[in-house]
Amino acid sequence: MKLIKKTALLLVFVSFFSCSNDEEDFSTSSIAKENASELEKSGSRYMTYGDVVTIFHFNSRKFFTGEANGDATINKQWNSSTPWVNNVWFPYAKFKIVNPNNPSSTALVKTGDEIALRCIANNYYICAESWDDDVNVNRTAIGPWEKWRVYAPSNVTVGNSIFYSSVGYLSMVSLKSTWNKYLRPDGSGSAKAGAPFDPTTSVLSNLNCFQMSKQ
Repeated sequence: MKLIKKTALLLVFVSFFSCSNDEEDFSTSSIAKENASELEKSGSRYMTYGDVVTIFHFNSRKFFTGEANGDATINKQWNSSTPWVNNVWFPYAKFKIVNPNNPSSTALVKTGDEIALRCIANNYYICAESWDDDVNVNRTAIGPWEKWRVYAPSNVTVGNSIFYSSVGYLSMVSLKSTWNKYLRPDGSGSAKAGAPFDPTTSVLSNLNCFQMSKQ
């Protein structure tokens, strides 16, 4: 009888110890997952294909967005007093950087590289039309008109890694269309790709200058 009791106690102890280990493993696994999630945005500060970014016009302080009708505008400002308004348009201000030649690529993006930009909200690509320098967000596939080359504003040096700053994960860039003209807003807030390159204009006053902020 004593042997049976000792055996039973031993089994209870082993079972409790095993459950404790399981709980510890589960807890450790959960913490690891949480840490991985927290580190997702604090990983490499170099721009890579696959990054999701906003495209913010530095000079006018307005966001590039795709509209429901396929138009592209640069006329949305962040509204702190009525944040619900931001919830309506802000999803259409987020774009995924895609490698046109390898859409699954996660390689570094360097100055002079070709990129395509796909709106997260509707999966349409930004397109520079061949007439009137117009820009739309209404293409379902990547062709020549959906390709853009990324540079530093006022600088057409190629091959440099693009680095996100430590504040807001943002990088100053300019975007050149397949027609060799640069993205910027017109007077009415529509997006156009009709601006020439001007190496004499400083970054801070350059109308071709955008902040790409990693989301």
